[in-house]
Amino acid sequence: ILKGRAGGQHKRVMIESNDPDQPRLTLSLIGEAVAEVAVKPDRIYWGNLRSDAAEVKTVDIRFDDSAPGHITGAGVISPAFAVDLETNKSGLAYRIQIRSVPPLVFGRFATHVWITTDSAHYPQLSVPMQGRVVGDIYTVPDELWLASATTQSVSRLLMVQSSRKQNFKIVRVDPPFPDMDVTEIGRASCRE
Repeated sequence: ILKGRAGGQHKRVMIESNDPDQPRLTLSLIGEAVAEVAVKPDRIYWGNLRSDAAEVKTVDIRFDDSAPGHITGAGVISPAFAVDLETNKSGLAYRIQIRSVPPLVFGRFATHVWITTDSAHYPQLSVPMQGRVVGDIYTVPDELWLASATTQSVSRLLMVQSSRKQNFKIVRVDPPFPDMDVTEIGRASCRE
């Protein structure tokens, strides 16, 4: 019941019995859940990264005083990222720095940081990571899906942005189908 929870907890339990004086009894369970291992953040979203990005994210791992543990290894399956482990307080507090390793491959990515420990209850931890590697100009979303067998008009918004935070100008838009209309909204010169 307490898996993944930490901090103050308050739960009620209803007991029904054949006691004629008190057939129903409510018990209140009040206490504090203490996680043996806390991982913060529990997932990493990199957002839109440029191919040449040298960015760093951190993950803090904290073992509870009642169940100390040591990190025995950490890594990322993807060659686009590397990890460095810092020991803040041996047996209790660690920090993992995850850094991108350029050049990054264009497109979406989903991977995870793996962490091994000597904890009997938590021998392996995982922190999911996701994001997207973009060029100088990119779109949000990166794909548009349109219904194929419909007679209704469908519209979608596609934002064009600069990853370098520089001015640019859209000079022409060619829709993929001749019966498709495109309307530009906003300025012809754009700045993110």
